[in-house]
Amino acid sequence: MKKLPIGIQTFHRLIREGYCYVDKTPLIHEMVESGRYYFLSRPRRFGKSLLVSTLKSAFQGEKALFDGLYLEHQWDWDRRHPVVHISLGGGVVEDREMLDAKLNEFIETHLEQHEIELNSASLSGRFSELIRRLHDKYQQPVVVLVDEYDKPILDGIVADQPARALAMREGLKSFYSVIKESDEYLQFVLLTGVSKFSKVSLFSGLNNLEDITLNARYATLCGYTEAELSTVFADYLVDVDLEALRDWYNGYNFLGDKVYNPYDVLLYLKNRVFRAYWFETASPSFLIKRLPPNPATRRRSTAPCKRGVSTTCATFFTPFSPPFPTTGIAKTVSPNTKAIMRRWSTVISPPLVWTSPPKMSPTGGVSTSRYVWADGCS
Repeated sequence: MKKLPIGIQTFHRLIREGYCYVDKTPLIHEMVESGRYYFLSRPRRFGKSLLVSTLKSAFQGEKALFDGLYLEHQWDWDRRHPVVHISLGGGVVEDREMLDAKLNEFIETHLEQHEIELNSASLSGRFSELIRRLHDKYQQPVVVLVDEYDKPILDGIVADQPARALAMREGLKSFYSVIKESDEYLQFVLLTGVSKFSKVSLFSGLNNLEDITLNARYATLCGYTEAELSTVFADYLVDVDLEALRDWYNGYNFLGDKVYNPYDVLLYLKNRVFRAYWFETASPSFLIKRLPPNPATRRRSTAPCKRGVSTTCATFFTPFSPPFPTTGIAKTVSPNTKAIMRRWSTVISPPLVWTSPPKMSPTGGVSTSRYVWADGCS
């Protein structure tokens, strides 16, 4: 029996050490064949880092890792691309100097790995020159993968330091603008994060990204579909109440097919206890901190939700706030959602009152803005 990949974010480790892997390479192949510049937003602990790692292994030509997967016979393994991989998820960046130092450390790591030297002094200049020199050395266009692109900004928001967040935004804006200027040297670009900042702020210098966050073609790029869960994790589903599992963890909706929350599913299969695992450890604290001061959220209504409320949607983009009603709710509200709704009443202060029922998207997710995060909404 293969192991449950709890906390595993590196593709080559997952494959080599015998962990369960849900094959997302058909969608990866479609991405690579149909475009070059992408942006993807997903909740924390939803598989973004594993996706980035899988792309890295594919572009580096690590064919052996893809034995038995869709990409094995759908990829040109004779072409190997240099990959610039930057992950901003680790640690807390306190100020602009720390941000610049961290980005320079990533550049230095790639210089050592590829044995090249740079002449530029500025951070953006070094990043630009790194891309050019990698292209010239290997005579192949470069792949740029940025994971948790927004975390330094969100750290400033969590700390309630808007000036710090603004400084991080300006620093990253300058850094990311290099990508657009380097088009002739690039093969593929993907930025991932948990939020999307407008093109007039962070991405004004990088406005050629295709946002696939709510593209139905890629709705299942992260998370587990019903079919994937029942096949890849079949050995772990013996004696599992599948209906209860579905009620608790299925229903994330990105305007396509619904997916299970992978973090919740994996911890349930390990512990065999239904709990709101994801919310207890991965909820977006930066938005929880921003909700209480907003008086626009304090609108009263006693109307129940007919289909169920997306707690993750409420966390991210809803104009209504806890405490949510936990009685008189339609049966279609999942136990996971009810548990999180109760928990919200203890983490939001001052208390806020639920407003009118959420607007439902055509696919059943809860939407009050451009985004749909449907946790347990059926």
